Amino acid sequence: PDKMVIVWTNTGEFKSEAQLGGISNIRVAKLNTKELFSANKGWLSHLENKSPKWRGMKSTRKIMANVLRIAILLHHGGTYIDWDQILLRPLKEIHSSMSSISSELIGNGVVMVNFLKNDTFLLDVFSHMATDYSMKAGWSGSHMISKVYLTGHYPHVKILPRRAFYPVSREEQGLLSEDSGLEDMAEKSITLNLW
Repeated sequence: PDKMVIVWTNTGEFKSEAQLGGISNIRVAKLNTKELFSANKGWLSHLENKSPKWRGMKSTRKIMANVLRIAILLHHGGTYIDWDQILLRPLKEIHSSMSSISSELIGNGVVMVNFLKNDTFLLDVFSHMATDYSMKAGWSGSHMISKVYLTGHYPHVKILPRRAFYPVSREEQGLLSEDSGLEDMAEKSITLNLW
């Protein structure tokens, strides 16, 4: 409740505070890709030239969502949380943190907590996205985030155990109830992913 929530859009359909039910900590902001990509001209050229790589890709929207997530955090700082995450406890004491999703992979943004504006890790991720462009599945997601993290030096970035953000698997989701250990989960986990 004490944090500002910004919903980025490029549709031009902006809602006033009154239209959002009087919730004062939610803002809708116009997405300005030129401003966001000013830190890396490689992305501007991909967009402005409509490179053949982009035109033929089936997963262009997914890749752009990953790119924009990093660009927004790099340009403004803050926290990114997917819409299907429920906070189980405050994020105040957690900084520059992400979650592992397996023994080899770091999550690419279901939750990216409290990164500072112009964070060096995010800058390297953003630069890597433009210079090491690939159409392979997973390139702009967990594989790319993991590659950058493992090949650099980022002592300020914390990779939390999978349980911190994904306490139950997709298969276990239907078994949740107050009697099934939700209180215990809330003590050990930060968010619950509603797959």
